[in-house]
Amino acid sequence: MENSGLSPVLPAVTFRTDAIGGDVGAGSASPPNAVSSRSRIVLLIHGFNVDLERGKATFQRFVDRLREMLAIQREGPVAGDRLVAVYWPGDADWGFAKPLAYMRSVPRARDIGAKLAQLLDDAAAPRPFVEVDIVAHSLGCRLALETLLAVHADPHSRVKIRRMQFMAAAVPTLASAKPSRPSARHTAGRSSTATCGRIRFCSWLTRISPWL
Repeated sequence: MENSGLSPVLPAVTFRTDAIGGDVGAGSASPPNAVSSRSRIVLLIHGFNVDLERGKATFQRFVDRLREMLAIQREGPVAGDRLVAVYWPGDADWGFAKPLAYMRSVPRARDIGAKLAQLLDDAAAPRPFVEVDIVAHSLGCRLALETLLAVHADPHSRVKIRRMQFMAAAVPTLASAKPSRPSARHTAGRSSTATCGRIRFCSWLTRISPWL
């Protein structure tokens, strides 16, 4: 993406193989140390039907708006230089049938969530752990919850998810429930949308149907 001149392109993690649609990639960081060089990061995850260029433009506007609101100079870091964009193929190059890509994007969000949890854990290898905050929109919230689920499922994970902020979450409300015993091993803190240590994502329910 050509830089508009207001702020540099964000460090990123991508699971895309093509700019529009395409298959799910293994996951890579750009620059390669985008995650491993930071002990605490804030992931920005876009939603459904967002191609690569639209995703970059959206995150660019988000950062530029933060600079304007917080009166940060153009060359100054935003959010302590912790922002990392996440790009994933939740879109399709299907022409007029593009809305049907939603049925394919839901299971993709589930699969990529597990891949993202592993990528974060691998990147944390040089240190005891990496602290993660997540801001997600639409179906990206599903991806974020699947990441949280994968982190909790691994007792040796070096990922600590601190806070999650969701906007217009494309997640079934019945897919979350309060556990009897909150787990604090990999979560700490809270957000206005979800208290990460107190809300469990019920994987059995969300795997009944690819629509959920």
